Amino acid sequence: MTFSRDELELRSKQFAIDALVLAKQLGDMKELWDVVRQMTRASVSDDPRVIALHREATELRAIFAKAHATTRQKLNSLTH
Repeated sequence: MTFSRDELELRSKQFAIDALVLAKQLGDMKELWDVVRQMTRASVSDDPRVIALHREATELRAIFAKAHATTRQKLNSLTH
């Protein structure tokens, strides 16, 4: 799985936009805090909007973790 910097930036921005749109659709700020906590605890939901955001968050986390590990490995090989 290889992504360019531009693709990652675009996906990250789109993820943030999608999350904000979902939050706005869920209600006013008072109710939002309970929903956000519930969303973070939920691993699966019947709501397809939440499933899509969760999937994208999981994929982005994996991409950034791999990039971090690769960078760390390259830096370690340069210092040793």
